[in-house]
Amino acid sequence: MGKSSFRLLNLVILIAFPLFSSIFASVGVVSFQNTNTDSPTLTVTNASDDINGDISNATTLLANPGPDGISLSEALLAVENTGTYALIDFAPSLSGSVINLTQTLPAIVRDGLTINGDIDGNGVPDITLEGSGKKFQALQIQGASHVVIEGLHFNNFGAPEIEISTIPQQDVHLVEDVSLRHNTFTNCTSGAIDIIHHQNHAVIRNIEIIENTFQNNHFGIKLTGGFIESESDNEISNISILSNTLAAAGLSADIFITATAGNHVSRNRIKDILIRGNRIHDHANPPILISAANSPNSNDNVVSNITITENQIDGTPVTMELLSVGLGANAARNMLTKVIITDNTLTGGGIQFSGATGNDAHDNVISEVLIDRNKISKCDNGVSLYAGSGGSRNNLLENVILRNTLIVNCDGAGVLLHGDNGNSQNNAIKNVTITNLTLVMNGINSGWAGGININSLDPSNTITGVTVANTILWDNDGEMRSKALWCQPASLIVS
Repeated sequence: MGKSSFRLLNLVILIAFPLFSSIFASVGVVSFQNTNTDSPTLTVTNASDDINGDISNATTLLANPGPDGISLSEALLAVENTGTYALIDFAPSLSGSVINLTQTLPAIVRDGLTINGDIDGNGVPDITLEGSGKKFQALQIQGASHVVIEGLHFNNFGAPEIEISTIPQQDVHLVEDVSLRHNTFTNCTSGAIDIIHHQNHAVIRNIEIIENTFQNNHFGIKLTGGFIESESDNEISNISILSNTLAAAGLSADIFITATAGNHVSRNRIKDILIRGNRIHDHANPPILISAANSPNSNDNVVSNITITENQIDGTPVTMELLSVGLGANAARNMLTKVIITDNTLTGGGIQFSGATGNDAHDNVISEVLIDRNKISKCDNGVSLYAGSGGSRNNLLENVILRNTLIVNCDGAGVLLHGDNGNSQNNAIKNVTITNLTLVMNGINSGWAGGININSLDPSNTITGVTVANTILWDNDGEMRSKALWCQPASLIVS
């Protein structure tokens, strides 16, 4: 389409660009707190890591705290030995204190503990846990439910600063109702928050990560179904990641979700994930990375019901990458399905569905995708769709709706549908609806890209059932291109 054909219509629409409403599934927000009025309260009164009081239970520690008062380690041990709901808080005199840990704090293995380091209640941590770069975790929630961690600053650990997991040693197969809120995580060379299974047939659910700050961590928030073959048949569900600030993730993603991270991990389920209202910036890698399988020989894993909404993200050529298979040679029958990406503002990076990327990864599927009411600018490609690459075969990306979105000033295509070369064969993109987009000044001087690019480099990789309607293309380089497009004659409909 020529530029002059759209000039008057574009001026009207660009002045009053509508963001259309749609009805879509949502994930409920987890909300809970310890309201048991009979719960013991232990107040930490020193900033040491020493254990010299009577930790038999909460009552004995209060009676015999040792010569220097109660440390956080003592309070945790006493609570675990008491075996009931409890609150650990900190004396006002400790505001601004740093607790230098020499080892991982005693694990939380019993239900119902709240740790509150926000002494003055202003939503900012008043207590810092310092790891000094040593390779141990700060805090482990192992098999415990109904836990709240609030108002702590975790700094400079060489292992995940908080790990939430089920534990096979005690045959605990359910962890639920955990809230991590108003904490700060900085300078971790591993990950800040790690939610992971260490056994099979286990469930972690109802986790709330809200209003935390992350800075200079290898990973920010990581959800993993399993690492080894014995960590299969697990579920992680109903995770709410809300209103966090994540900056400079370093080498890896800020939010990383995968059903598998090791060989032969199968049949894991991750579902009902809400990522909403986060501010993510200054990154060199995709801030949000989601994969149904991310390891070789991993089969029949499913990631489903993912909602990514109302986030502000900048700083990388791709702000969101979603795959059926990532680093997964020979991985088969994995699925990423029911994904909603809506009302996000993305600067410097676009949205990419990469399909399957592992050598000989086959019969994997991405399906039921809605991309709606986003604003994307100054990126590589605005929205990219691939079914398979990297030697994968027989993979499918289908049933995608892309609508009501502004894509402007991308170096590459505004929208790219791409089939790989002959090294990756028989991958298919089917049933893509592109409607009510505004595509402005994309692909300028690229020599290949335009507003919409549809191409395949091998006849076995097909792109069919594409509909483009009510879409504005203004001042793009090439507007709409189709190169070496192998598809059925009626597979592309433009209206």
